[in-house]
Amino acid sequence: MDSLIKLRHLKTASENNWEMLTNTQTMVYTMINEATQIMNTIGNGTGTTQYNKDSSLLSNIFTRIQHNKNEYLQAVKEIEEENIAADNLWDRFLNIFIVNIPFKQTPEERVMMRR
Repeated sequence: MDSLIKLRHLKTASENNWEMLTNTQTMVYTMINEATQIMNTIGNGTGTTQYNKDSSLLSNIFTRIQHNKNEYLQAVKEIEEENIAADNLWDRFLNIFIVNIPFKQTPEERVMMRR
C-alpha cells in the first residue's frame, strides 16, 4: 500500500513536469515558426540551410521526448495496475520466503529494461 501511495505522488509530480515541458515545447515551436517566417522573408541560402538543419534537430529532440514520455506513463500505468491487483498464492509465498521484501520496479527501471 505504501508503494502505491508513493507511486501516486510520483505520478502527480511527473505529470506536472510533463505539463511544464509541454508548455516549453509550445513556446519553442512558436519561436521556431516565427523564425521560419523571418528566414523565408530575409534569409540567404547558407543561413536558411543551417536554420533548416537546426530546426529539424529540435523537432527530432521533441519527438524523442514525446516518445520517452509515452513510455514512462505506460510504465507508471502498468505498475499501478500491478499494485492494485491482488497477489497470487505464489507471490505471497515468495514474499514470505524472502522476509516480505517484494521487488518493486520504478517506472524508470521498467523503461530501461524494455530498451
